[in-house]
Amino acid sequence: MDAVVFDPPYMHTPGGTAHNGHQNFENYYANNAEQDHDVVQQIWEETNGKPPKYHEAVLDLYFRSAREAMRVLKPDGIYIVKCQDEVCTNRQRLTHVEITIELEKRGFVTEDLFVVVQTGRPGVSRLKTKQYHARKNHSYFMVYRKPKAKKRARK
Repeated sequence: MDAVVFDPPYMHTPGGTAHNGHQNFENYYANNAEQDHDVVQQIWEETNGKPPKYHEAVLDLYFRSAREAMRVLKPDGIYIVKCQDEVCTNRQRLTHVEITIELEKRGFVTEDLFVVVQTGRPGVSRLKTKQYHARKNHSYFMVYRKPKAKKRARK
């Protein structure tokens, strides 16, 4: 393949309505609940019975898709990833940085980054609590390249 684009619903919203129509993604992200879904069961087995939760489950989904992209892309193929940073359990998570670090470890070359700013009013309701982190009104399109295969030295 020349290119792969990965654009999942990229935020965990337990009990929310953000993923209506995307229940498989919500089930994946919220896998701390008792579930019998095949995908969740496979994750549990691969992590010695400890499934990733919340933001780690989000990252796990990105990393698994990167593994598949690396497998199907031809050398010099392009992998485009859309993501958004988030605050999870009161911690700032720079998702785009975490993804880039992991993908470079896996052999991808970072080529570009586009910042997409949301226009218009946000689709979130204000809670009557103190706000500690800025609202994320931007997301990223990150562009990676699968490197060319290295030539083997002749003996």
